[in-house]
Amino acid sequence: MSFWSTIMGLQNDINQRANSVEEKISRLRDANAKIQREQESMLHEIKMIKKPNLGTNWRGEFADQYENEREDAYDIMWRTGHFKYEYYQTLIQTRLVSLEVEKSSLDFLNGMANQASNLLSYGEEAYDRVEDKISNIRRGLF
Repeated sequence: MSFWSTIMGLQNDINQRANSVEEKISRLRDANAKIQREQESMLHEIKMIKKPNLGTNWRGEFADQYENEREDAYDIMWRTGHFKYEYYQTLIQTRLVSLEVEKSSLDFLNGMANQASNLLSYGEEAYDRVEDKISNIRRGLF
């Protein structure tokens, strides 16, 4: 196989992986934005649980039971709205960072492939350097 076809194959491989990573990044960012909007909506809605304020207008055993259940529902939703949503967003952010590092690595490998391609224009005297670049790219990909 010639150097040209090897480099073209590596560039194709790099580009396919980079496109896949970019798609994953885009999907995760969309998911994170949706979770953020849902969290904001939920945090606004849970404030409504405590309304209306019953105060002294409603007394007795049923009023106390209702107020306790309403407070329990508020606490559960508050914890969900703050902790669970933030947990999922942290997981997404961690994965995004990992994918962005992978994307940077692929960009670097693509640059190396371009350098190797440019070296081929120098002819046979650059073939050793081209072979080194190809070896480095393969190590980075596999």
